[in-house]
Amino acid sequence: MPLETPRIGTRATSCRLAAGTRIAIPTAVAEAATRRVQDLQPADLIFAGMPGAFIATPILGISEPPAAPPAPPSASITTGIIRLRAGAVAPGQPQHELVLPLDALLLVADTRGADAPMVVPIAALANGVSIVRDTTVQPPPWYDITMDGTTILLVDGIGLATSVSPVTALAPIAPSAQPPLRKHAGNRSTPRPRPSATGVHPRPLRRMLPGPALLALRRRLYDRARDDGGEPAPPSATPSISGNAGFDPVNPVRLFANETEIPRNPDGDTSLISFLLPPGSGPVRLASASALSPQPDDSRQLGVCVTEIDLDGIPLDLASPAPGPGFHPLEQAGQTRWRWTNGDAWLVLPQRLIPQTLTLHLNDWHLHLHSAAA
Repeated sequence: MPLETPRIGTRATSCRLAAGTRIAIPTAVAEAATRRVQDLQPADLIFAGMPGAFIATPILGISEPPAAPPAPPSASITTGIIRLRAGAVAPGQPQHELVLPLDALLLVADTRGADAPMVVPIAALANGVSIVRDTTVQPPPWYDITMDGTTILLVDGIGLATSVSPVTALAPIAPSAQPPLRKHAGNRSTPRPRPSATGVHPRPLRRMLPGPALLALRRRLYDRARDDGGEPAPPSATPSISGNAGFDPVNPVRLFANETEIPRNPDGDTSLISFLLPPGSGPVRLASASALSPQPDDSRQLGVCVTEIDLDGIPLDLASPAPGPGFHPLEQAGQTRWRWTNGDAWLVLPQRLIPQTLTLHLNDWHLHLHSAAA
């Protein structure tokens, strides 16, 4: 049941955490202590903010979402739970094992020195040892902590946020909590300015996109788990396809989700290829043979040319951020638009807990890149 909350502005966002998760709080006798999320109240101070600026910040509200109806005993569903083992990120980070939602974001150090912070979806770092996807019938109780602006919480020694901002789960603001009006000349009235709940003015979260940097981070965390005594099987390596050797005119593109190849649906043809993405999928990788552009003034490496992308029958905008690293810029002639890949491209899809069908519309331009097609 939602608790009474202070005034919540339009910049408020929420972070979803499991019951039992410990959040850093300021104390009079020590620089920081921790408190379980279910023991917090609105207006309590917790450490939040941004890298290098975690400060005592008041909670605007906290709510416990209604419990989902229990699944039948025979059901097996993917809940999107991620288990982050103690010390998975660094020594003492986190200090205890954490249960996190699938959309949890981990604050990571950005060696490029960019001004904005960088976060990475924890689900993309799953290695089966220290960061584990868990399938269970019923998830733990979740609590939504609402703060002012986009804020990262200091949780068990690491910075965490979540993609979803379920502020609507909180109790509505009572009419008596609205600011009073003051009279001005001409019978006009304007509300008094609302003070910010915190002096922190957060910068936008910059997300690490799929690609070499993310894969390198995932490998470092896997190596750390192995060095700490784990005996896992090494993460499966997604095959690299390059040149004419990997070219197949019947199957011009292969799809990988969570480093596992997804077979194409048997229906369709070489210009309309669809894949059934399993539950828990997020960003996927499109691998194809590639070759230098035949145009003399074009130095690009070209894979396949995508004219449309459908997700469960709904077209994705080719100009949106969904076509991520490995996609060349959008091109257009009249009403026709397309984007080439470089042979190793990422489609940045949101994490979903249900199966979904991905359909790629291709033209036949890739046939002219490879002598094998002659």
